[in-house]
Formats: sequence, structure tokens, C-alpha cells
Amino acid sequence: MTTGAFTVYRSSAGSGKTYTLVRHYLKHALSSEQPFHTILAITFTNKAASEMKQRIIDALQAFAGHMKLDAANESLCRDLCGDLQLSEAELRHRSAHLLKMILHRYSDFHVRTIDSFLHKIVRTFARDLGLNVNFQIELESDPMLAEAVDRLIYRAGQPESSTLTALLVDFVLSKTEDEKSWNTFDRDIFKVAQTLMDEDSFHYLEKLRDISLDAFVATGRDLRRLKNQSEKTITEWAHKACVLIAESGLTVDHFQQKSKGIAGFFEKLTSDVSVKNLQPNSYVLDAIYEDRWYSANSKDGRGRVIDRIKPELIACYEQIRKHVSFYILAEAVLQNLYATAVLHEINDILEALKKETAAVLISDFNKHIASVVRDEPAPFIYERVGEKFLHYMIDEFQDTSAMQWLNILPLVENALANGGTALLVGDGKQAIYRWRGGDLEQFSRLPEIPGSEMSDRLVETEAALKQHYQEEPLKYNYRSLPEIVSFNNRFFEWLAHFKETELQKIYHDIRQLPKNGSSGGYIHIEFLPRADETTIEDRINEKLLETIRMLEKDGYAWKDMAILTRNNERGSAIARFLMSRDIHVVSAESLLIDQSAEVRIILAVMRYLNDALDDVNCMALMNGILTGALGRTPTSEDRRIMAEAIQDKKHDRRQFLSWLEERGFVLDESRLLSQPLYEMAEDIVRTFLPSLTASPFVIYFLDSVLNYSIKYDNTLMNFLKWWDIQKNKLSIVSPDETDAVRVSTVHKAKGLEFPVVIIDETGWQFKKTRDYIWTELRSKPFRTLPAVLLKSHSSLEETECKKTYEEESDKNFIDQANLLYVAMTRAKERLYLFSVLTKKAAENKITELKSVNDVIASFLRQSMNWEEGKMTYAFGDTAQPLRNKMDERPSVALENYATSPQRPKLRTKRHSCFQPYDDLSRREWGKLVHAALAQIRTLDDIVPVLSAEESEGWLDSKQSRDLSEKLLRLLGHKMVKPYFEPGVRVRTEAEVFLDSKELLRMDRVVILDHEIVVIDYKTGEEEGEEHTAQIQRYGRALEKLGYPVIKKILVYIEDEKIVPVA
Repeated sequence: MTTGAFTVYRSSAGSGKTYTLVRHYLKHALSSEQPFHTILAITFTNKAASEMKQRIIDALQAFAGHMKLDAANESLCRDLCGDLQLSEAELRHRSAHLLKMILHRYSDFHVRTIDSFLHKIVRTFARDLGLNVNFQIELESDPMLAEAVDRLIYRAGQPESSTLTALLVDFVLSKTEDEKSWNTFDRDIFKVAQTLMDEDSFHYLEKLRDISLDAFVATGRDLRRLKNQSEKTITEWAHKACVLIAESGLTVDHFQQKSKGIAGFFEKLTSDVSVKNLQPNSYVLDAIYEDRWYSANSKDGRGRVIDRIKPELIACYEQIRKHVSFYILAEAVLQNLYATAVLHEINDILEALKKETAAVLISDFNKHIASVVRDEPAPFIYERVGEKFLHYMIDEFQDTSAMQWLNILPLVENALANGGTALLVGDGKQAIYRWRGGDLEQFSRLPEIPGSEMSDRLVETEAALKQHYQEEPLKYNYRSLPEIVSFNNRFFEWLAHFKETELQKIYHDIRQLPKNGSSGGYIHIEFLPRADETTIEDRINEKLLETIRMLEKDGYAWKDMAILTRNNERGSAIARFLMSRDIHVVSAESLLIDQSAEVRIILAVMRYLNDALDDVNCMALMNGILTGALGRTPTSEDRRIMAEAIQDKKHDRRQFLSWLEERGFVLDESRLLSQPLYEMAEDIVRTFLPSLTASPFVIYFLDSVLNYSIKYDNTLMNFLKWWDIQKNKLSIVSPDETDAVRVSTVHKAKGLEFPVVIIDETGWQFKKTRDYIWTELRSKPFRTLPAVLLKSHSSLEETECKKTYEEESDKNFIDQANLLYVAMTRAKERLYLFSVLTKKAAENKITELKSVNDVIASFLRQSMNWEEGKMTYAFGDTAQPLRNKMDERPSVALENYATSPQRPKLRTKRHSCFQPYDDLSRREWGKLVHAALAQIRTLDDIVPVLSAEESEGWLDSKQSRDLSEKLLRLLGHKMVKPYFEPGVRVRTEAEVFLDSKELLRMDRVVILDHEIVVIDYKTGEEEGEEHTAQIQRYGRALEKLGYPVIKKILVYIEDEKIVPVA
């Protein structure tokens, strides 16, 4: 494999990109030229990083002979021998050495996520960036952003915030005038404030930085005044048209399509000028441009009357149309103007909040690094990071944001200039993360850099990339059977040409060649007819259950099946349905910690402790005891007794506590509330779940409690607030070996594969990826603002923002096509698609693809496979499932949950080894005394040092007192007292290395003007010759260091004896 220094692999689903990355990593790591720590492989998820590391280690183990060489590693072995021009024997030798090096220096094994790599750089530059060097990473921005919005609103009404107050008042009044709920303005501000986390917003926010709040207020008032004038004019022209119709003896019913037609258009605008009513439907346009004003069988000469007034009605319509563009745009700008005005205020509050809490949002990493690399050369970064990489590999490059790529570019450029390499792997067809910054354009345009014309430095970097550029396609599909590969080839070739977009460029190389067998694979598409007696979801659910039962009969296990949905809500509904039918399911909802009955009991107790007077908390606790702890459904009698207990609790809490005690649970509130948060949680587990086995939900919950208490505080109320925000995000990790049907969103299934994939198309609409778009307006009076934030809506096609909106619509279509590509390419052996036949699909009236239903139906019609009345389409055959020998790693299951009660009070255990007169522990006692003497520099230090030892529990009061008296007498003796005077230069525990590399440690060395004194403490009995030889050795070592006069003294602590040594 010969590649350029800058190589881009354009992959497809199942094309072996991980194999390619591992091959390149080992190619560099096994060459004798560069050590493995100069290689950096970047992935986007922890799972991908872990998989790549495991693949590398497994390959090296197989090459070195430590494990069996399977087919994949055998192929990799051949490829590497060819790449490196090595024999298999030499490859085995190098692999064994590399494996040993990696395991011994694992921290230099640089396969990591892009976030962890950027975090390391930010951590290194913390002081330069004005960050707390001990900053904490915040993964979720919403809680902190919500706090910033709350603080902003709190400022309103204060004397120093008069302009802010005026702006927020105008915001509320504008919502009231538009007949919208005024008390949701804080949520409106929060939604717009979320754009602060969006990289694409930075450019526009900088443009708005110098616009004052006063300017925003003035612009808002001008726009509202002009909008009201425009609305009045529209109403007048609509009223004029309606008067003309009435005076002509006509009504709305005399016109084509009645209220839906041209007359209804005018009538609606007389009472409600809105964006919706200003947009003419097809019937109105037919009247104006196709001359369809009335039906052909119109009687009583009404048609002639309409023909007579048509010119005037058209004139009224045209006058209205003159104001439509301005009105729609003014409405769109005003909708977010006030929230946009305070974005910089919110950002300032957010920055202050980060400093208060020493926090850095993970979304800020790119901004912080960009502020450094923009002006600093790459070698400076390497020096500060402490590493200099020569080989870069970036996985899933299509999901890299523009700022991430610009931050990494200086490093890549430096590597290329120094003989290194850069390898990028990506698939534009799987770019489904635009909503979080992924920039598909920069991948499709490689080696060009979008926006390079704006920077001389980027022009130079782009030239370097072009000089070393080489592109390699990965054309084979190793995942899916041939029939599935062939079907997806045909389907996405058709979809790419359905609409003139960038999609054609992205999918131009869609056709893959199958590698997983020479035949086989099955695709099943089924439309369900609409019916009134059951909902669409119910019928799809029953079809899913029927399919799972059929697959079981065909030999598939539950873990072989995956059901993919568009959103979590639909996935949760499917999971609940299947579980009610005794199908084991792994889903986002089923793995949520908060879904565990045991965890809910713990939380119910916590909520009760936090607010014992709340009846809801009490009822939740009692219900949890019955259903979770006792395992039975509450009867009507149970509910009556619980209600009585709660009612009595208002007067006497003993009734409620007695109810708990009768069922074996003693709630000791004072004990629980006196404990730290984590110990409280464990105590609740012991009290209310005494027979609990090792529940992963409870273990993960306790981990969450512990992490919260370490990161934030030990306050129960604050923890419960935090939990309510985070509970829908915290889940356990399910082992891959679990035999259960996986229900997942398409986003979470990316990178995975399953023998059978079932796609639920229910409600899969082609929705907007982004709710807001930024743009720059040129017409009056909008150009007073350098940038505006607009809600993405089709009405913008009527304005000067038409091009911006169409570009966003095209990107959204690509997002939806890519999402469907990811879903349909997860299947290895069988692919099922279930949908409900829409009316337009049945009647062949689809003009625009608005849902997956539309896409599938249109494809079948245009590929000549459609048959009227036919609801099921099948391609391929349902062969028996393939059984590949998998590498099953042993797993360990915890059977019991180990916990121990907190001690009633903190006590320090006194070991017998600290007793000075115990012969069995004399050595330990000696260590203790030596540790104390090491801290004593003068006689005045004796009492404080030993008092500290006592307070820390190492000595009791008698031992401390006795030892103090002993040392004061002994060290105050005239033979050694001069060496414990203040001002004397002293080294305790002084270390000296001998030529033989042996280390000597001397208890006390006193450095005087004309001599050196060595004092050696002994806590045992006197051993003349041995002790004398030891201190004489110390003297000789010091003499070698150039000290001519050495005085040597042995001090026996227990015998209180001082012995000079010649």
C-alpha cells in the first residue's frame, strides 16, 4: 500500500475503515524509523477509540503468537508484510517488541477522542487562557446557560440596568401584541441563547458585539411601527376587495374552492394579518395566474360578474403582495430580536459563572485553542503539550467541525513539513451531526480549505495539503450480504438524483462491491393500510412483534435484531410494547438509571427527607415500598390505608412512620440527615433494600451520587435538583452479550451492525436539522443590524433571505438522506422497513419528499417495482442466519452488593505496635519516633511535634507526654544541646549516594563553620560494634564529599544514653 503524505480515504458503510486505520497505525508503529508515541489517532467517541485500541492490541498479540491468528488478522499480517517489506518472522519479532513497549508505556498509546486531545491542550494552556489550572469540565451546557439567563432576568428592574429593563419590557409587550403568551419570554431567550454554543454563530456574534442595547431597542421599535403600518395597509386592501365582492352581489361560496380560494384569502386578511394567511395556497395562485376564478358549471351569470371585477381584485392582490416580503421579514426579525440583543450580556454572565465555578464547557475547547493557534506556530504547541506527533490519523472526518479542523491544521502542516504523514478517513454519506457542528463541505472539498482566501496563512497550508494529497476510495462492503448491498446501491443512486443538491456530489461513488459472500441477503418493505379502529403506532407495533416471532423461528436470537427509530419517544413506545409482550429489550429508556424500581425507592426516601411535609413524596415512598421492596401491586385497601397514613401525618408523623415499621422499614431521619450525601444513599440501600443483589442500576446511581458530592456539594436539595435535570441522560452500559432486541435511534446506531435491522418509519418526517439561521440583510430598515437570527421557515422564500433559506433546505435534505443511509446500511443479512401508506403515495401525487414514506414509495414507483394494491415488496431470499465464530471475552457478574454501615463516630484505632515497651512492635515504634525526630530542628519543636502526633492519633496522651519529657532531657544534654540551638544549619533524613549506587540516609547532619556533626538515633538496645560501624560509614561518605572534620554521635532514646564515636 503506497500512499501520499496526506491521504484521504473516502469510505462507505462497512468498507473496513477501522481495518484501514489499524493497518496504517501498525505500519508506522512497526517501522524502525519512528517510535509509536509519535502517532496520534483521533476518533469521535470513546467506544470507537476503545475498539481501535483493542484491534491494535489483538493484532499484535496474534502476530506475536500470544493468541490465535483469525482470518482478519491473517489478512492484516499479509498486508503489513507487503507494506513494510518484512518477512513474517521479522513481523512477529517486531510485534512482540511493540506490544511490550505499548503495555509498558500505555500513556504513550495515543488513540483518543478529539475532545480528550483538545482537553489536554486546553489544560496545558490553562494559565495562558486565563483559566483556573484546576478547572472542571462541564459536558452539559444547558444547566449553566439556564442559570445565566436567570441571572440576566434578575438584573431587570435594577437602577443600573435601565436599558436592559426597557428591552425586556418591549419584548413582553411585543409578545402580548402578537397575542402570544408573555410569560414564556425566558424560554424564548434560552432557546436563542443556545446559539452561543454553536460554532457557526461565532462569526455573526462578533459582528453584533459593538451594537448597544439602546440600538436594539430603537431598531425594534422602528420595525414594529413599520410592521403595524404595513399590516394596516394590507388590511385596507383586503377590506376593499371584500367590499367589491359584496357590492357585486357575490359571496365567498361563488368563487372556486370557496373559503380556500381567492375570496377566502381576502376575507381572512381583513381580520387576521399573519404570515400564514399572507402565503397564498395553490387555489389562490390558480386564480391569479391560471384564471381559475370559478367552476365551469357556475350558474346564474355569477361567472360574468366575477370576470367583470377580476381586474380590480387582481390589483388588490398585487397591492397586498407589495407588503408581504417586508411584513414576513419584519415578523421574523422581531421574533428573535430582543433575545438576540442580550446574547452578549448572557455570554458575559456565562463567562463570570464559569470563573465562579472553575468550570470549562466542553464546547469551549475549540474556541480556547483557536485563540492560541491563530497566532502561534505549531512547534510552540508541541513544546507546551510535551509531545511532538509526526503521524496523524483522523476518523469520521465528515463530522469534524470547521474550527476543530482549523485547530488541528497547524499540527498537520508541521508534521508534513518534517517528513510525517496525515491520514483522514470519512464518509460524506454518513454525515449526520451537522446539528452539533459537523461540516460536510470541508470534507467534500478536500484538499481545499473552505475560506482559505481570507487568510494568507491558510493559503500556504492549503498549498501544502495539495502538494502531498492522495485520495483513496474504499469500494468493498464487508458487512452486508450482496442483495442488501445491491438494493442500497440502486436506492441511493436514485435518491441522489431526485433533487439538484450537493447530494449528487456526495453520492457519486455510492456503488459498492459486496465482499460478504457471493449471494444472499433479504429486503422486506411493507406498507400498512390506514384504518380508524387502531392507531398507526399500534399496527406497526403488532407488525414488529410478528416479525420478531418469525425471526425467532428462523433461528435468530434477540440480540441479532435491532429496531431503528427516528426519535427517542417512538423508541421508548416500542420498547414498552415489546417488554409487555415478554420480549427482552435494550433501549435508551430501559437503560436509564431512573427507570429502576430500586433507584426510585432510594430517591423516594431522599425526597421525603428533603421535604417530609409533601404528600406526593410520602405517597411515592409508600408506593415504592409496596411495588419495589415488597414486590406487589397496591390494592384498593393498600391505597386507602396509605391515604389515611398521609392524612394522619399532617397531625402526627408517627402514624406514617408506623406504617413503614409495620412493613419492616425503620426510617431514622436524624441519622440519615446527619450523614454526608453518599453515606446517606448507602444507608438507605441497607435499610430499604437489605436483600439487594448487585443491581447495576443501583451501583451506577451510587456512582452518580459520589461523583456529584465530589464535584459539587453534599447538599441533598441541590442533588435532587441536579438529578431532575440529568435523570434522562444517565444510563447504564449494557454488555453486548445481553440477549435482547436493541431499540435505538439511528444516531446511536451509527458505527454498529446487526444481522437483522428493522426500520420503523412511523412519524419519520424530513424535519429541520436547525431551528434558526443567521443571515445579513441589505434592505432598509434591517441593515441597521449587521446580522440577524431568523427562525427557519418556508415563508422566508418570500423575502430577500430566499437564497439563505434554500441553502439551509438543501443541507437539511442531505442530513435526512444521510440519516436514512446510516439506517439502511446497518443490516448484515436482513433489512425490514415498515410504513403506513399515505394518501399521496397511494394516489401517486408525491411532488416533494417530506418523509421516509414518500421516499420509499417514490423509489418503488420510479424503479418500476410498484404494483397498484400491492402492500409488500421483497427482494432476495430468507436464508438461514450466518453464524460467525465470535471472539467472546469472559465477563464477570457481581452477585452481591457490598456495603458497610458508617461508624457511629470517627475514632482512630490505636495499634499495639505503637507501644514502646512491646518487643513484638519495637521496630514500628522506632519508625514512629524517627518520623517525629525528623521534624524536630530545635528543642522548642519537641512538644508541638509530639502534640501533632497525638492529635492525629499516632500517640495517646501518656505516650506523648512521656516521650516529650524523655527527649527534652536527652537532647538538652550538654553533649548534644549545641546542635539543637536555633540558627544551626540542619539536614534531617539527609541522603547520600555512594559510588556503588547504594543510598545512605542519615538521621541528622549539623553543618557548622569548622566541622560536620552526624547524629544517629537508636530506639533499641545498644549494639556497640554494629552501630559504631554504621555511623563511621556515614563519616567516610561525608569525607568523600570534602568535609574534613567529622564528629559522630550515637543517641539511644530508650536508655537516654549519648555515645561519641571516634
